[in-house]
Amino acid sequence: MTTRGTNWIEGAEVPARRGAWYEPAAEGGGPAGVRRPRSTVEDLDLALGAAAGAERAWRAQGRAARCALLEHAAARLLDTPDPGDAARRALGFEGPELAEHLAGLEQALADGLGTAPALARGPLGAREGACLLAPAWAATWLAPARAAWFALAAGRPVILAPDGRLPSIGDAFREALRDLPPGVFGVLHDDGRTLVRAAEAHARLPTLVASAERLDDAAERAAHVVVAPARRATLVVDPGADLEAQAQRAVRDAIGRARALSGSRSGQVGRVVVPERAFSRVEELVLGHLETLPDAARPLCIARAAQDQALDDALALGLDEGATAILAGRDAQVAPFPLLFTNVEPGMRVAQLARPLGLVALLRARDLRAAHALAARLDREVRS
Repeated sequence: MTTRGTNWIEGAEVPARRGAWYEPAAEGGGPAGVRRPRSTVEDLDLALGAAAGAERAWRAQGRAARCALLEHAAARLLDTPDPGDAARRALGFEGPELAEHLAGLEQALADGLGTAPALARGPLGAREGACLLAPAWAATWLAPARAAWFALAAGRPVILAPDGRLPSIGDAFREALRDLPPGVFGVLHDDGRTLVRAAEAHARLPTLVASAERLDDAAERAAHVVVAPARRATLVVDPGADLEAQAQRAVRDAIGRARALSGSRSGQVGRVVVPERAFSRVEELVLGHLETLPDAARPLCIARAAQDQALDDALALGLDEGATAILAGRDAQVAPFPLLFTNVEPGMRVAQLARPLGLVALLRARDLRAAHALAARLDREVRS
């Protein structure tokens, strides 16, 4: 039995305190028997103690010195984002597809090192003490990088709890941030929600930022728990801009392979709202791009079997409500294909779904102003 990816606490590799391990199911066809530590509250206590001991000196360095270290770490992450190619295999990416997905990583790191008002006003900028980041696997590198670099630049220690289906993200971050003082950055692995459940109830944890799918449903949450918002799910087409480029973007963002493989979390693939005067032309352009995009003709590669059923349910729902399916196919092996509806009304339930992977809906609006208002309303309703 091979052990890989011990926890990283106070600048050292540390096994799980209880000696428990799990075998990741999504490590991309790697060798059988590769194990990761299953962390519990004892491991969180150890990481929090290391963070508390390091925070004062880390803050005393000053923002300029911290950012200088983080800029070197960012360059290292950009140079080697996926040590051992484990994440690429887990996501099913070919080499060029990984590069396409990582195109936004440099900007995410720059955003983290900047002083973006939205980040500064949020939980990462408003508090002191360690922050535990628990992203979903679909966030891959981008969202955790933005959040981690921002919190570290602000003087806060960060503990990363990568999704158990993509634990190698923790390896990439650990390698990139290896020159930070011990205790400032840590990595805790677990098989799913075990560690996050412990963090939700932990009285000494200042901030937990977690993707919704890693949290149990709850009417109320502790004050230190922050649910990471889903990305905007709706694209608005501007009739005064290049319609062909916007139609191409809509198709690629919805069902492009890199987007589809890494974007299956709820709310990340969604709707296109088009002002009435441009709707017919945009629909024509979308159909044209569907005919030439290879991803429209091949099955989706998904990490969660539930997404297959979600697409089936969405197809049945859309047809039942009177929407027109202009892309809906299955091969002989009943593999999931992308799904695209047109003639979707805002009140239809298919327009208000938390997006299953590979589904997009075309909606009409009276004009551009109404399109933006509709998009904002739909995104807000999907998140609520």
